[in-house]
Parts: sequence; C-alpha cells; structure tokens
Amino acid sequence: MAKYDRTSLKAEEFINHEEILETLKYADEHKGDLAYIDQIRG
Repeated sequence: MAKYDRTSLKAEEFINHEEILETLKYADEHKGDLAYIDQIRG
C-alpha cells in the first residue's frame, strides 16, 4: 500500500479504498439514528 499523502496528485496515495468502504458501512448502519444525526448537524 502506498504511503498516505493528502497533497499527492496520485489517487492511490491519497485515497484509501478500505477506509471508504468502512465509512460507507458505518453510515449505512447509523442512518436511522436520528439522535446521532442531530448531534453531527450541530
């Protein structure tokens, strides 16, 4: 795996596919938690 570099112009250096999948899974699991959603909104 490439080193994470948010300023890189190479996608594989600033995009982490596994992290994206984990984030989408977390969002799907919590999409009905209105208290949590309100907390995020501020």
